[in-house]
Amino acid sequence: MTGLHDPLPGLHLPAEQQAIRKKCFLDCEACIPFPEDATVQPITARFERVAESLPHHIALKSLTRTLTYQELDRETNGLAHHLIKRGLKSGETVGLLFDNGVDAVVAQLGALKAGAVRVELDVSFPEARLRHILGHAEIRVLITTGQYLAPAEQLAGPNTEIINLDDLEPGGCKTAPHLSLQPDMSVTLMYTSGSTGQPKGIVRNHMNELHSVMRVTNSVGLSIHDRLIFTRCSVAMPLHALLNGATYYPADLAHNGDLIALADWIRDEKITVYRSAVSTFRAFTRTLKDTDRFPDLRLIILQGEPVYRADVDAYRNHFSDQCILVSSLGLSELGDYAHYFIDKASSVPESTVPGGYPLTDTDIILLENTEECVAENSQGEIGVQGPYVNVSAWRRPDLDVKMYCKNLKPLTYRTGDMGSLRNDGCVLHLGRKDFQIKVRGNRVDLAEVEAALLELDGIAQAAAIGHTDTHGDVQLVAYIVADPSGIVVTEAIREILKTILPEYMIPALFVQMENLPLTLTGKLDKRSLPIPDNIRSSLETDFREPQGIVEEYIASVWKDVLQIERLGIDDLFLELGGDSLKAMMIIARVIDGFEVDISRRTLFDMLIGAGTIGQMADIMEKHYLQSLDQIDKHDLQYRDPDSGPDTAK
Repeated sequence: MTGLHDPLPGLHLPAEQQAIRKKCFLDCEACIPFPEDATVQPITARFERVAESLPHHIALKSLTRTLTYQELDRETNGLAHHLIKRGLKSGETVGLLFDNGVDAVVAQLGALKAGAVRVELDVSFPEARLRHILGHAEIRVLITTGQYLAPAEQLAGPNTEIINLDDLEPGGCKTAPHLSLQPDMSVTLMYTSGSTGQPKGIVRNHMNELHSVMRVTNSVGLSIHDRLIFTRCSVAMPLHALLNGATYYPADLAHNGDLIALADWIRDEKITVYRSAVSTFRAFTRTLKDTDRFPDLRLIILQGEPVYRADVDAYRNHFSDQCILVSSLGLSELGDYAHYFIDKASSVPESTVPGGYPLTDTDIILLENTEECVAENSQGEIGVQGPYVNVSAWRRPDLDVKMYCKNLKPLTYRTGDMGSLRNDGCVLHLGRKDFQIKVRGNRVDLAEVEAALLELDGIAQAAAIGHTDTHGDVQLVAYIVADPSGIVVTEAIREILKTILPEYMIPALFVQMENLPLTLTGKLDKRSLPIPDNIRSSLETDFREPQGIVEEYIASVWKDVLQIERLGIDDLFLELGGDSLKAMMIIARVIDGFEVDISRRTLFDMLIGAGTIGQMADIMEKHYLQSLDQIDKHDLQYRDPDSGPDTAK
């Protein structure tokens, strides 16, 4: 199945971009051709041919489990047969309740082989949100493992059947189900943040998914020798590896909170392709030491947020001269539609890296509100044209109308992103036209956050914005006005929101105001909302100064990561704008500074719960003093956080 194919199919790039991109195609003989006609088939057909050709090649590998292509094929066959025997019909929805691991991929492929429409259920989401998705998607079958059987049973209604992968026959089945699957059949129902206050569902079919993989494959030259890592659960990303004969490494970063272990895993497993949200990469590189190197990594693909010059500098500092950085412009609904290539010699004259050049079978145009094209070099809404853009909204025909330009042929998807086009065809991303933002690579509709806040007792008015901090990360900030009789406690608000919204949709900062600013016409004026000044002034806890070497060192790390000048040892991490990525950065730097062996998961849970500098100091002091053979902490001299606390007497 392998063979040389054109390394630049259908792309029109300027000479500099073309030269950089060609460096991605050093292993063309190991590439499985992915022409456009390969998308006019079910996903399972291509996977099964790959599995037949490479039966003993490793398909999936986690810290605890490894499956070859033959083993993966048989396990997914077994699940598919089981689903069909239980009465599942083609086109029915199946819920997948997993973390990011091998079992999740087995469930995804098994559901595909049974003709089901897969609905990913993030185990970190609050129960209320998952219940809404189960009901809205009309899920009759819920697949999980013993680890998540209890929450699955809580979620399942009287007509929902739970299938525990751990109970299936080991080894699976050699033969696949004999189903007649068509390329236009639905395969994925994904839910994103919605302006109505509830998540909205988008449906993709076999052709949509295959086109998405084809575009990336033919853009960066994925091959059977690649080892891909992705840092969060996804129904789309495993296919980039598995439909190309590569090995997929599901990294469970969201649940173990360990950036140091991620670096070790990438190095030890000789990962060749790293992909993540920009903010994850930013956090990852900020925890690396100057001596950290990854000689096998050939591609870094960043998605979901703007890539800044500082991110390019981090790439230059820690990765080999052979490694290429790819900035990806894309959507959950469509996948990647533009790439921009950077090598060590690339100049980045602007503060933000360009969005990129259209991928195979993709055209990008700019739209006015009147749905007519606008001229090059002017600004407009980015429209994506191509044979794969016919996604649809689940049970929302009104959204179908809004997603497309009814007056344009070929079919044109309105992305909601604003942009401009350079003369050479490169698209520049200029933000959103609506009230959506990206937080750690996740789409957040601000209207949904505001609706959740207004449902809470004691809040009369609420507004939410995305604020970009000094590192380029977007923080979600809420502005609230208490009703005359209400007393608003932000810690209590956050606890209630945890039961309603995903973690990334909970505001990092709350600003209490007497009134929200209005325009002359009486509408909310978000541009006049005060920018958070990153000081501690609005916290509800009394201030206590850090004392001693341990507290002072930890406080110095918190100040740098959180970009806050004054911190007390009783200040709650989340109240200071902390989030899961910032927790990972703090943990990595503190453990490295104290040079102790301690459970990072313990520290992660503490911080994301109700963690403080004082609590972290108590834990670290105990382990630190043990590691120093009970040396008197008052004899220790303080050092800069980059070098750790000095142990010299």
